Amino acid sequence: MTATATGHAARAARFFRTSLVAVFALTAATAPVSAAGTAGAARQDDPQVQPLHMVVLVDESSSIDQSALDREKEAALLIALGEFAPGSTVSVAGFASDNDADGPQLAVEPGCGPTAVKSAQDRETLSSCVQKLTRREPGQGDGTDHVSALRKALVDLRSAPKDQPKIVFLLTDGNLNVADSPLWGKDNAGDLRNRAARDALRGELANAKNAGVQLWPLGFGADIDEGRLAEFAAGGHQQTCAEKSPPPRATVVADPNDVVRTMLEAFSAARCAGAGALVETTSKPGGTVEAVVDIPAIATDGSIVVFRRDPRIQVSYEDPEGRAVPKSGDQGDSTFQVSGEQDSVEALRVVNPVPGKWKIKLTTPEGGPAQRVTSTVVWQGAARALMTVDNPTPAAGQQVAISVSLQTRRRTVTDPASLSGLTFSAAIGGDGFQRFPVPLADDGRAPDAEAADGVFSGAGTIPAGAGGELRFTGGVSGIGIQGDERTQNGRVASGPARVRAVTRLTTTEPFTPPGGTRAGELSVTNDSGRPRKVRLVVGNPGPGTVVAVSPAVLDLPPSGESKHPFTLQFAENTVIGVNSGVIRVVDDADPDTVWHSLQFTVAVSYPPTLFERLLWLWITLAAVVALMAVFLLARFARRKRHRDVRGLRVQLDRAGRSTSLHAPDKPAQVFRFTAKESDGALVVNHATPAENAYELRRADDGRLVLRHLDGRTLDLRVGHPEHIAPDVELTCHDERRARPPRTRAPRPAAPPPSPPTRAAASAHRNSGPTAGPPADDDLL
Repeated sequence: MTATATGHAARAARFFRTSLVAVFALTAATAPVSAAGTAGAARQDDPQVQPLHMVVLVDESSSIDQSALDREKEAALLIALGEFAPGSTVSVAGFASDNDADGPQLAVEPGCGPTAVKSAQDRETLSSCVQKLTRREPGQGDGTDHVSALRKALVDLRSAPKDQPKIVFLLTDGNLNVADSPLWGKDNAGDLRNRAARDALRGELANAKNAGVQLWPLGFGADIDEGRLAEFAAGGHQQTCAEKSPPPRATVVADPNDVVRTMLEAFSAARCAGAGALVETTSKPGGTVEAVVDIPAIATDGSIVVFRRDPRIQVSYEDPEGRAVPKSGDQGDSTFQVSGEQDSVEALRVVNPVPGKWKIKLTTPEGGPAQRVTSTVVWQGAARALMTVDNPTPAAGQQVAISVSLQTRRRTVTDPASLSGLTFSAAIGGDGFQRFPVPLADDGRAPDAEAADGVFSGAGTIPAGAGGELRFTGGVSGIGIQGDERTQNGRVASGPARVRAVTRLTTTEPFTPPGGTRAGELSVTNDSGRPRKVRLVVGNPGPGTVVAVSPAVLDLPPSGESKHPFTLQFAENTVIGVNSGVIRVVDDADPDTVWHSLQFTVAVSYPPTLFERLLWLWITLAAVVALMAVFLLARFARRKRHRDVRGLRVQLDRAGRSTSLHAPDKPAQVFRFTAKESDGALVVNHATPAENAYELRRADDGRLVLRHLDGRTLDLRVGHPEHIAPDVELTCHDERRARPPRTRAPRPAAPPPSPPTRAAASAHRNSGPTAGPPADDDLL
């Protein structure tokens, strides 16, 4: 083939490849991108919590009393049942010493070798091993051989993958004692055996360090050698699981009630697991009590641990949505698995828990114990760091922006409280210069696009004179997550970039409805001297995010800056909550050339109902109604107090003789009284409900109103006598009035009436009840 033919073939091949790229890119850009991989987005495997491999060594020697051994067993159960990664393994072994070289004694009991914790049956097996641990008595090998115990642990961990954490929890008083063990010498002259064991221990600690095995000693018992415990902690592997996590340390369990707290602190630090607050409740015989634990949004795997001590206390669980959850199987997106239902410790493992406050219901039968129950939750988030580099091909001396955000299996995490304890980090390295860190922040100051959106950004400058390959790294780590780091390669450009682009979202609404849009703007400077096409691509969608961008392809003028609006279109079936992704500006002819990248997070929520939109109005109206009600009630109460007849006194005068009566000394609106003749004297009494009586009331304007026996009313003034009968005057007195009543001289008594004639008496009898005088004992 000639050189000319070869050139034509090469140009044809390039044209064919470019055409295919353009067709594929057009299809991908106009279709929605989702985390499931539709429309050109490759599916990423769900992140998983990292398995770890643990050995729990329990001191059974006679220097540990039975109470301390019981606490050790409780701690071992917490570890065995609380581990939540299905790929983890746990070994349990009890140890003391071998004091009979030719007999059946063993320094380390076989216990349970590396046992997976994938199923409830696996964890029940470990629980059974823990329950079999027994304190040794003299004649059973009751010394303390830490060397043999560590050797057994290192053998159990030998098969664990090198890239997965390996941990030994050593539960002991720290007092090495092999004085009676012939394994360490024919005799113990000069403490030979213990000295030999101590020398061997240093070697085993070195072996643990070389094998990457951490040692976490916990001190139990009455006589604890804290120096020896510290030696164990410092002798093993010292690399921690996260930047802010502590290295292995010795902890003394001084109080039997501190077993749960101490064990969980050590477990959390060693495993980089989050641990909730310890919730203390007291069981109620014949009743149910509740404890509440909080699972944060960042958690993807965890165990709710209930340390009840007595298995008669039954445990049930309720998620933050108020639903009772099963102890085995699935509900919604969550998977449940319980273990330890017949033990002193019960643990409910939850995969993809609903975040929020969980209720633990503790039911005790009649006759059951009333005792302290401790509940808590241990958890971890299987995290994926999303890193973007805004211009991975910079020139020397140019700034490069790096952004890092966090995703779990089910959501993009933006809650500042959930992210506050984590470390977001980035660094730039390359040929000819030393790798340097890039500080990241989520404060809204350039290059960070928006404050508190869960995207942490920072910028670093490529050193002058740099050339060749660049390596960008970004990640997230901390207590409570399985840390993740991402790497992207770049290259130092020989000169300034021919195309420079910046994107931003311009919509300021707090949320977007499903099927809604977000507006944005692309600013591009083209210094290439020829028209170009750039393409907008949405990639790296967060869990459940379904979004597309339009327009996909934009034409740039030959030179200068131009601005182009664009729209993010969220699908109807996109996830409710935080949607996230990356907007990339690429060369349309060569999509591998990325001019700009921007991470975004958008809150997607259904639009509020009419009631929710007018909630401010309803609150205002409710406040007005409440104020009116308060006003009316106050007015009614004032009116009622004003009309209260307490303090009134009626005085009746006839023929120079007076009698009086006070109103009842209790709240009342009417003062009812009767006036009757008794043995020639006038008597005033409080009326019964059935009696026809005078009724005295207070009016709103201060007057006193008297209802007469015949139904007519009289207006009375305080201190002013009024005739209620020809020969009877009534004067009202009011103790609530400050001024003294006005009085006047009594009128002369009227002459006694003449006896009625017989005709008048007959007329009276025939006139009916309303025409004549009152009954015989009434005054009127």
